[in-house]
Amino acid sequence: MSYAMPPQQPTKRGTPWVFVTGLVILLISFVLCGIGGFSVFGQSQELADEPMQTGSYSVTLEEGESVAVWSETATASCTVTGPAGAVSDSGTGDQSVTAGDKTLHRVMAFDAEQGGGYTISCTAPFVVGDNLSVGSIVMASIGGALCCLAVVVTVVGLVVWLRRRRA
Repeated sequence: MSYAMPPQQPTKRGTPWVFVTGLVILLISFVLCGIGGFSVFGQSQELADEPMQTGSYSVTLEEGESVAVWSETATASCTVTGPAGAVSDSGTGDQSVTAGDKTLHRVMAFDAEQGGGYTISCTAPFVVGDNLSVGSIVMASIGGALCCLAVVVTVVGLVVWLRRRRA
């Protein structure tokens, strides 16, 4: 009596979906890092290119406009006087920017409650500019986190795909 050989299961050499998914996530992370990073880099460069002010500096603002005061001295203190009197600091959190050979620290931020002239005085040389875009910083951070995930998924997918090809 002879026995028939059981049918052999075909080896799985299909498409490496996990590997491809990792590469797609990696591409998305590069795009997010690029957009967010270049935006923050551009804003940082603009701040570094602004001339340093000493003593008092006057600026005309529209109602609701936001402005930040940056200094190379992190412990600098500033006062702002607007059309309605003294203006308080509305900045939250510490921000620092390094561009070229300058490192600027945000020492104050305020919103113009009324349109008109505002006088800024600080204890150290300062620059008046915009706040850094939180959206750009968050976008670059999400891109960095996705990049870490994508590397793991890509490596796992590549190992699984190569093992299936050998079998």
